[in-house]
Amino acid sequence: MRAPKRGRKPKILAEVAAPEVTTQATPTRKRGPKQRTLPGVEAAPEAPTQKTRTRKPRQEQKAPTATQRPSQSSLLAQLASVNAQLEQLRATEVPKVVEKIRQWMQEYDLSIEDIAGKPSVKPAARAVPTQTKAAPRPRYRNPKTGQTWSGRGRAPAWIGKKRERFLIDLLS
Repeated sequence: MRAPKRGRKPKILAEVAAPEVTTQATPTRKRGPKQRTLPGVEAAPEAPTQKTRTRKPRQEQKAPTATQRPSQSSLLAQLASVNAQLEQLRATEVPKVVEKIRQWMQEYDLSIEDIAGKPSVKPAARAVPTQTKAAPRPRYRNPKTGQTWSGRGRAPAWIGKKRERFLIDLLS
């Protein structure tokens, strides 16, 4: 049976089981309908009401004390113990797995090259390197600082409006 909606009184089991008893509901504001029996009709014996569940108060979490927290040395000892167990387990498991693989290789007539696979793409060492273009030769030079500009891209601030003053003699 579903839980009743908030603000509604749950149906009593006797009301559901005995439909021949007719009751008249008078609405009230907060407590739900008030049950009244009609004259000339026997009232059904009242069933015990359902107990509502109450929430348990939240238990406060206790802060861990120094005795509950393990020390660093005990944790390191546990780590060493677990690592030793892992090595021991691996030493017993690996030979079994290798034997299974050998059996499968014989059963399916496989070689190591079949398992390792063939490279589908040539390695980068075999690829032909592309040639990069050389930087363009400088056409302008600042005589004070020795900075150069090729004439491409944004002009430097020192070039000004008369570029002819900073031209480099291409013949020399």
